[in-house]
Amino acid sequence: MRRESMPPKRDVRLYLGHGSKEGFSESALADLLKAQGTGAAELIKRFSLREHYAFVDLPEEAAEEALRSLEGARW
Repeated sequence: MRRESMPPKRDVRLYLGHGSKEGFSESALADLLKAQGTGAAELIKRFSLREHYAFVDLPEEAAEEALRSLEGARW
């Protein structure tokens, strides 16, 4: 008997064009996501900050919503 199963959930890494030089931080990202009305802020799994950019890892199902909410957002 063949079982149908869901593929494993995966994390997605997003590139953000703001870094420590601009005063960006994990809490700034979380605040921005909250202000946009998305629940992705609570789902941040990993945040890596560099001088001119940052990476954030989110669950696959939250990444699209986060991207949509950040489009055109002002930080």
